[in-house]
Amino acid sequence: MDGQRHTRVLVVEDADDLLEVYRRHLTRLGCEVVGARTGREALDLAPGFDPDVAFVDTMLPDMLGTSVVDAMRADPRTARCAIIIASGLDAEVQDTHGDAVMPKPFVRADLESVLRWYADRPDPAERLPGPVAEEHQ
Repeated sequence: MDGQRHTRVLVVEDADDLLEVYRRHLTRLGCEVVGARTGREALDLAPGFDPDVAFVDTMLPDMLGTSVVDAMRADPRTARCAIIIASGLDAEVQDTHGDAVMPKPFVRADLESVLRWYADRPDPAERLPGPVAEEHQ
């Protein structure tokens, strides 16, 4: 181990197969990944995990993704986390409360774009412009 902290990524996704796709791609990209299948599980895990980036599904079994975003922003332990809403809905019309929207379906390059943006942003409050996947269409 090189002593450097890997980017910590929280994935909030109720579909087991999609959660595994995130986990596989992000782990190969050098991230430490924790998955949550509900909003409540995510909010319980996030403060102790201290994620750098979170991918949050818009429609969860127990709450909307925007509720997860709002709760993470309100908690000083998770407020600095970059939050990407993953959605199969129209990204142009959504008020997600997050830093960006990543349309579903996504490809590994979309995840790489988010991680590159996270690593390169000079200001932690900087939002990712436009839907993430636009670069790869």
